[in-house]
Amino acid sequence: MPKDFLQPMTCFYWATQGRCTKTADECFYAHWDTGVIASAPVSMARDGQSVTVAGRHADAQIADFIARENSLKTRELALNSRQVLLNQHDAALNARCANMKTAMQEVYDTIETFDNESAEALRALHRRKKQIEDFNVATATEGKPSEYGAMLLFAVNGSIGAVTKMAQRVDEVGNYMKEHIGINAVHEASVAAFVQANNHV
Repeated sequence: MPKDFLQPMTCFYWATQGRCTKTADECFYAHWDTGVIASAPVSMARDGQSVTVAGRHADAQIADFIARENSLKTRELALNSRQVLLNQHDAALNARCANMKTAMQEVYDTIETFDNESAEALRALHRRKKQIEDFNVATATEGKPSEYGAMLLFAVNGSIGAVTKMAQRVDEVGNYMKEHIGINAVHEASVAAFVQANNHV
């Protein structure tokens, strides 16, 4: 004990306040003037209360406090690292979502272009059909029915049917994409993927 050192240490409370809560036998420090006064005890919070510690017990408490502080710093660093990963996932998913939106918009634009072009093609085919029908009526009226005119009319009708079916099919695909995998659905899927990625970080 400090009071038994070759150079005994006087109790801080006894020397500075004239009294100590412990008796001379109970206190680790000398209750007489040794010429060396012990340092003030350290007060630390433990279990919600302030506890005064000194000597080796104080060293142990301080070491425990430092260990807990280091543990908190380690956890904070881990949380910061996790936040960085989450931000990276977020940025990657946002970029993926933007790319998917761009791709979807390109598909919609292509469908719209095809619709316009197919509509124009149908108008041209119907004009050609009317011309052929007028030609066939004229030749029949003159008593010179044209076999060539009939073949042309058959071919034009077939083209009209093919373009119409293709346009309908493209419209069905476009409507399906808008309904099931439209831009909003792409965004929702990206959000869901982000949440799932967060759960695995």
